[in-house]
Amino acid sequence: MSKFFKLTGRRQWSNLPIRLAMSLLVKNEEDLIEANIRYHASVGVDKFIVMDNGSSDDTYDIVNNLKSEFDIELISKPIMQYKQSDWATYMAKLAQHQFSCDWFIANDADEFWVPKSESLKSEMARSKSILQCTRYDMQLTFSTQNKPFYERIWRTHHPVLFSKQEMINEPLLSMNLGKINGKVAVNLYGLIRSKSGNHHAWHLKKYRQENSNNITVYHYPIGSYNHFKWMIENRRELIQNDFDRATPNYKRWLELKSEDKTQSEYKQMELTDNEIQVLEKFGVIKEDCFGRDKIRAVLEWT
Repeated sequence: MSKFFKLTGRRQWSNLPIRLAMSLLVKNEEDLIEANIRYHASVGVDKFIVMDNGSSDDTYDIVNNLKSEFDIELISKPIMQYKQSDWATYMAKLAQHQFSCDWFIANDADEFWVPKSESLKSEMARSKSILQCTRYDMQLTFSTQNKPFYERIWRTHHPVLFSKQEMINEPLLSMNLGKINGKVAVNLYGLIRSKSGNHHAWHLKKYRQENSNNITVYHYPIGSYNHFKWMIENRRELIQNDFDRATPNYKRWLELKSEDKTQSEYKQMELTDNEIQVLEKFGVIKEDCFGRDKIRAVLEWT
């Protein structure tokens, strides 16, 4: 009899709807955080776990106010340390054990997960372990600098494959034209650890991972010039005693000691119409309106 109830219980559990959690580790993201939560709630995220890393702008208050509309757990952790992997893993375990979630996405405020279907969960089954999702950098352009972030429609298509050393030392290279890693959504049952950068995960059933045919991650890495400057200074504080831990782009940016050099770097990433035509001609960038249309449809009607 006990065996019968165990099997019945398992069958009932397997028929329950998938619950999807998304974590957001944020600091000074007042320009994006509300849009991020509103959009992802519309495409299937059931639970948000937001860890505020000591914001000095309105980020914390914005998220706190959104708790009246969405299922959000807001955690304050104003610690000047770079423990992305530890904190993402902690939030994943919290999602599983305290909030009964099944799948988990460790997200950043400037990343928008866009499904071809109506929901991010269409490929998320209990039998799977990890979904590998393609991620694209969306280009900062002169014509969209004063428009909403989602109006950027040019994405890196065939990245420029320069070396890490060239990324650091060559001032003519634009960081947004290089190769970037994808992101993963993970089944919480069997998750061991979310790895640094949230591009990979360790899972007990690694052999059951697969590439997603539904989800594309649109990345909007560079916002306003003032936010770009703040981003550099914040990272300088985080890794001031361990420069070797910085990624190549930050090693380059941390060497921008003057205002003129910082402005020049920003302009190098801001494409003009003529530059867009050349880069498109040679296949480096490609027009992609899908993310814009999906995000706009949600944000302009809420």
